[in-house]
Amino acid sequence: MTKIKMSKREMMVEAHKMAKKMVGNYIARLALALRTLWVAAKKGVTKSMKAIENLTGSEKQIAWATEIVTTNLNALQRELTYMNEREARGNGSFPEVTAKLEKAIRELEESSYTAKWWIEHQGVARAYIQKIMRG
Repeated sequence: MTKIKMSKREMMVEAHKMAKKMVGNYIARLALALRTLWVAAKKGVTKSMKAIENLTGSEKQIAWATEIVTTNLNALQRELTYMNEREARGNGSFPEVTAKLEKAIRELEESSYTAKWWIEHQGVARAYIQKIMRG
């Protein structure tokens, strides 16, 4: 997974694509899309554009859900990094856990859930991690 690194031009192009999928005043939609991309880029979010692009709902819901998507993907990524570091230190090898974490990250990155779903399932990363660690 790569970090989001966009030039201003690429960010504007992506923001216009996102704004065209939203409903309402175009200037407000473009502002929301730019804000969403800026937050994602600033937080060093892994490239989860499909999950963020597919968000539907009100402007507030989309802004809140973007934060939730970012938080959940970062939590899963931190857990995966921890497992890889643990393996590198020689504290055991957990290939099945690592594979399941990678699968969970891919599923959430490629998801097409609505903003409402993300808001209602804010702790989805914790649930994935608990399920994976329990077996």
